[in-house]
Amino acid sequence: MKKEVFDLVPYIKNLVIEKNIEFNDLAVKIDVKGVDVKSPIYLEGDVYVLMRGLSNIINNSIEAAIPSKQLEIVISVSLKGQFAQISISDNGKGIPAEIVTKLGRRGFSYNKQSGTGLGLYDIKTKIESSGGSFRIDSIEGVGTLVSINYPLIESVTSENEIEQTLNLERKPLCDNKSI
Repeated sequence: MKKEVFDLVPYIKNLVIEKNIEFNDLAVKIDVKGVDVKSPIYLEGDVYVLMRGLSNIINNSIEAAIPSKQLEIVISVSLKGQFAQISISDNGKGIPAEIVTKLGRRGFSYNKQSGTGLGLYDIKTKIESSGGSFRIDSIEGVGTLVSINYPLIESVTSENEIEQTLNLERKPLCDNKSI
C-alpha cells in the first residue's frame, strides 16, 4: 500500500462526478453532503485504494437496485473526533441481516453473478489496518448504510507542515544565479 498524505475532499467530489457520468442513463441519483471545499480533510494512506473501494461500494448499490425505483445514493463526509467519517447510504432493497454479518469476508459475495468477494474485503482490511473502522448496516426494503471511520493525519499540525508533507512548498523554478 502506497502511503501518502492527501486531502479527501476533492477526491470525494470527483468520485461523485465520475459516478454520475458513468450511470447517467440509469435511474440513479448520486449526491454528496457535508463536504466543504474550504475545509480540507487530510488523511494518510493509499488514496487510490480508498477511492477504488468507495467506487466499488457505489457500484454494489447500483447493481443491487430495485429496477422500478429511482436509486438515491448519498455520500456524506464529516469529522468525528480524530476520524473522517465517510458514509454511503442508499434507498435500495437492503440486505438480509444474516448476509450483512458475512459481507467483507474474503471470498464472500452476495447476489452478484460475477462477484469475487474481494472488493469489500479489500477496502475493509485496508481501512482497519490504517486504524479505522468499516461497518455495514442494512434494513431489507429500506436501504443500506456503509460507515467508514478513517483516522485523520496526526503528525501534521500546521498549514506549513501540511504543505511540506504534501510537497506543495513553493520553490523557485530556477535559482537567480543562472540568470
